Amino acid sequence: SIRSFTKIAKSEEMSIPSDILRPARKRCTTLFVIAAVTSAPSAKIDAFSSPFIPTTLPAPAFQTPPRHRHRHRSLCTSPWTMSMSSSSEANGEKTENDDDAIVPGSFFHSIPPEPSDTTTPLSEVQDPIDAEFSQLMKKRSKGETSDSPLSIQGKSAAGAGFGAAKKKNTRKVEIGEDGSPRIVNDLNNLETDDQGFTLHTNEQTGEKARVFESLVEYPCTFPIKIVGAKEGQFVTDMVDLVAETCNVGRTDVTYSEREKGKWTSITVQAPVENAQMLYKVYEVIGRDPRVKFKF
Repeated sequence: SIRSFTKIAKSEEMSIPSDILRPARKRCTTLFVIAAVTSAPSAKIDAFSSPFIPTTLPAPAFQTPPRHRHRHRSLCTSPWTMSMSSSSEANGEKTENDDDAIVPGSFFHSIPPEPSDTTTPLSEVQDPIDAEFSQLMKKRSKGETSDSPLSIQGKSAAGAGFGAAKKKNTRKVEIGEDGSPRIVNDLNNLETDDQGFTLHTNEQTGEKARVFESLVEYPCTFPIKIVGAKEGQFVTDMVDLVAETCNVGRTDVTYSEREKGKWTSITVQAPVENAQMLYKVYEVIGRDPRVKFKF
């Protein structure tokens, strides 16, 4: 204030012009005068007769108080300092606040992720529609669920359903002439008569007879398949033999043929009246040297 300035001037034995003490003088002039007197008390006050401070006066020396740094730099950093440091770094200039800049990984700042330089070209990016389609194809290639056995609540239900249950065929056992048990009608151990014909045993009565006598009902049309060499009139000759043995005309015997390479297969429908006639047909067919199989 003006009073404090007057006291300071009197203590320094200075003569203060009346122009300075006028209240009309601007406040800025008073502030400059106070600063000049404080910095250089030995200077003559006559220099203040001018409303402006002369250039010969020494410039006021403002000393910045020492800054007490905090233990953590991030705690003593103000937003203004942060903005100034970022702007100076952007311009490539080094400022006094570079030491107080934000350090990555400090207490309040996490380490930023490193930018990835690798980029994926658009041609290698998989289309989501293609991904869904590939998943559907994988599920489809695993197999149909109908291939797996039927199960209900974890239990097999293969036997459940409509229709009559299949009967399990059990083999009959008989006592042979030597007293040992044997399976009835065992295909691996066939029983034959004195003429070499296979015998069949009736499982109910135990009666034995030839296969065609026991299993075929007469009169009937019995299919006979013949395989032989394709030489001459093989098909015509076989049809004539069957018709002659069965005592019928050639037109009454139906047949079908099939050729494969040098062999001919013919299926003849033989009208037989009894088992003896059927056995005779097989015997006559087997006499031809061109015949390889008959069944």
